[in-house]
Amino acid sequence: MATVASRFTGMLAWLTARCLGALLLLAAPAVAADETFGIRTGYLSVDTDKRTNPTNLALTLAYKIKNHAANLRLEAEINRSISAGKDAAGDDLEFESNGVFLVTKTNHSMFLKYRAGWVRTRIIGNGSTRRDDGLALGIGFGVVSGDARLLIEFNQIADEASSLTFGLEF
Repeated sequence: MATVASRFTGMLAWLTARCLGALLLLAAPAVAADETFGIRTGYLSVDTDKRTNPTNLALTLAYKIKNHAANLRLEAEINRSISAGKDAAGDDLEFESNGVFLVTKTNHSMFLKYRAGWVRTRIIGNGSTRRDDGLALGIGFGVVSGDARLLIEFNQIADEASSLTFGLEF
């Protein structure tokens, strides 16, 4: 019985994530004043037995919500390992996540960025694959340089991993 309940919960979470993603992609152009594209890479600490951690690359697409004083954005993120770590047995260790976030930033040449969202993760290592869904929280500091923003960001990803990344948004 527990297996049926966990499968149902997993399917419900999968469906919720897909619906949120579709809503973001369909509704964002109607409410967007501008879009930003971002790319970040950096250190990822995965919650599993390991020798070394993977290095990941995250791609983001954000839409600013119009007429809102808090500078809110909807952000979609795809995060994948570009360099595998090693698990305790010496096998490759990789991490993947997809997420949808609500983001706010201060409006200065040096800014703070806060984000919270829902992610679906997958850890590949120790001869198996482990999936999880959950809350992701992040905080970043950046500097505006022309039309681009240089950013350093820390994220806690669904009790599965934490990351410290460096990136660029434009």
